[in-house]
Amino acid sequence: MNKLVVLCSANTTLRQVDFDDNVTPLYEAIGNSEWDKATSLINSHDAATWVVRYERDAQGNKLAPARIQWRFLPIHSACALNPPASFVRKLLNAYQDGPRTLDDQGLLPLHYACGARCI
Repeated sequence: MNKLVVLCSANTTLRQVDFDDNVTPLYEAIGNSEWDKATSLINSHDAATWVVRYERDAQGNKLAPARIQWRFLPIHSACALNPPASFVRKLLNAYQDGPRTLDDQGLLPLHYACGARCI
């Protein structure tokens, strides 16, 4: 009997940026489904950068201690938005561990792709 072994990572040592303060141009283009622009912005540094949104108070200040609302790599968010296959391939080439990396909820990019029905 063949076994499928999936190695997943919850790598938290990658660079992180705050969604509200200094989101990467790549992530912003993905969020706007600007696929041509996002494709031109792909690089290994930003493809491996966590984008984190923190919970904030009514005045917009981060709560102390900081509490994460969500944390995604670009591949997680892109898969939720039904991107072109060519974009996904280029993003995967830029950060090959992305598909095996769990977000803060323990989900893989594949989970988002299934939810978006883009596989």
